[in-house]
Amino acid sequence: MKKGSIVVPLGVALISSFIYGVWNVLSYSLVKFLPGNILISLFLMMGFGAVLSLLYLFAASIKNGKSMTLEFIKYPVVSGCLFALGNIIFFSMIRVEVLPIVAAIVYSNLIIFSLILIKGKGSRISFRYVLGTVIAVLGLAFIELLNTGKIVINLLLIEQSILLVILYAFGSYFIYKSSLSKEKAENSIFLIFLTETAVIGAIALVYGGFRGLTGFSGSYIFEVIITGAVLMLAVILEFKSFFIISQYKTKFINMINIFLNFETIWVLIFSILFFSVSSLGIIIGVVITSFGIWLVSAS
Repeated sequence: MKKGSIVVPLGVALISSFIYGVWNVLSYSLVKFLPGNILISLFLMMGFGAVLSLLYLFAASIKNGKSMTLEFIKYPVVSGCLFALGNIIFFSMIRVEVLPIVAAIVYSNLIIFSLILIKGKGSRISFRYVLGTVIAVLGLAFIELLNTGKIVINLLLIEQSILLVILYAFGSYFIYKSSLSKEKAENSIFLIFLTETAVIGAIALVYGGFRGLTGFSGSYIFEVIITGAVLMLAVILEFKSFFIISQYKTKFINMINIFLNFETIWVLIFSILFFSVSSLGIIIGVVITSFGIWLVSAS
């Protein structure tokens, strides 16, 4: 990559956020319009993602012959465990909540993720980070206030949101750690999907989730598979984006990070177009939250 060339990094970052937006919409459609067992859906989705990522791993291995050391195995495995639990909560939330609201909550994990990176580098917390955090939190509050006319304390939603944000933030951090070695990215992606499949499968076994497996229609299984394939593509692009950010030492680094974190706006656009989301409160709140997170990402 040429020093100072901004087109490719911005393109990869923007496409990554777009694909994650598509995955959010497909997941929401899966839960809302083709209702089924969440654990089985996630198990099939991650399992198919693991198969695709294994093929990706084989193709990359033939090309460069690289292998993963034990030192790096821990990062994708831990990340897979955290995202498995986070995705279960995410699917539970989008079953009962409007998608842009959940997406905005998920998006706020970047506040914690950025704080981890700042502390890891021994840097000081900037005014921009504090300002962005305050704006993002106010945006989340405004979503509820402008949408319903009052602040309603939903303890279950608050508990789920806090846990989801923490799980996704630390899961993203370990993806970031895994992505620092480009040669090991394929191995990491496979291990993440494999770990998620194993964790979700174990939880499904404990709760008897596989009893309803034979009751799924062909269209449901097909959409689960498509959703898994989209997620696998999104993870690959996220790895590439993180790698670019870690290597691209220019004045454009903040712009790349902002484009990478454009996911919630895509979700909002898709929700307006396909799910008839027209609440001004939701739209304004999501935009405010996104602006706050962009400030955090650029800090």
